Amino acid sequence: VRSRRQRQMCIRDSPKTAHAMNVNPESCEKLIIDLLQPAIEEEMVKYYGEDLGKRVELYNYEMSILDLTAEPYKPTTVTLKITPMIGAHHPIGDYELYFSVDNAGEIKRLSFKPLKIYPETIERFQLTLPEME
Repeated sequence: VRSRRQRQMCIRDSPKTAHAMNVNPESCEKLIIDLLQPAIEEEMVKYYGEDLGKRVELYNYEMSILDLTAEPYKPTTVTLKITPMIGAHHPIGDYELYFSVDNAGEIKRLSFKPLKIYPETIERFQLTLPEME
């Protein structure tokens, strides 16, 4: 059973903001991922190159928030784990992306880290990936 505090984590209570009551954490996570989707797609094109980057599919159910930090007077930071796919069933790899979002909505990538590559997908689709660092 979730506490009232856990259900209200998506939007902070203050006199000048909207109030979110009974918001579950899954809804908040989905909203954050949806808002970051264009920035994530841009990073995939930068990493994989134009041709492969446009073929890569990003499904929000293949993304999760690993960490979220929101402190007063500082940009919010979000660490995501993503698994880009070729088609619906062929994962290319697992990656960790770290973003900051300021109060004007500007999104900056702070880091991009490959975690794991799936060789069966690479071989099946004859993909050429950037070297893992």
